[in-house]
Amino acid sequence: MRIFLIRKHLILIKSASIIGEVFTLKHLKYISPLRTESTEEHLARIEKLEAMEHLEVMDDGLSDVTYRFVIPFMREALFQRMLFRDHKKSLHNLAADYIQSNSTPAFSIDRELRKMVKHMVRSEGVQKESMITPQSKKLVVIKKVKNLLFTEAQIIKMGKLKKQGEKISKNVETYNH
Repeated sequence: MRIFLIRKHLILIKSASIIGEVFTLKHLKYISPLRTESTEEHLARIEKLEAMEHLEVMDDGLSDVTYRFVIPFMREALFQRMLFRDHKKSLHNLAADYIQSNSTPAFSIDRELRKMVKHMVRSEGVQKESMITPQSKKLVVIKKVKNLLFTEAQIIKMGKLKKQGEKISKNVETYNH
């Protein structure tokens, strides 16, 4: 079965293959070489890919839409067919950067962290996590700390903290994430 796609559709779906079998529109727009185009243009291309049964919507969330490849083998083939190693590395670097800089839902913290590390390993061209640069390791630690802070527990948003054992003053606002 031959797949004929317009060049920009192919660029978009190859970028999606870097992220993985499941990806969000925001993540794709962030790493795509077409990131300067509008969200509407991205959506129009994705709708075309959906009509061709290459992608499907998994979750139409309030703030972002999650897609997946209908045929996982197709994602792998697109990923492997990317010829320029440096281009792959730069896309992996952008994918890791997106995960690092965006909050993660509590139910997928570990999965997102593993994805971020995977993208870092691939962007640096090393074989395993222990071989990534100290700067990347620092980013992993920062993401782990962010994830710990934004769990389902109460988070102090603003105000003063008192020593352990003292009551928290009334001017402290708290919220659940």
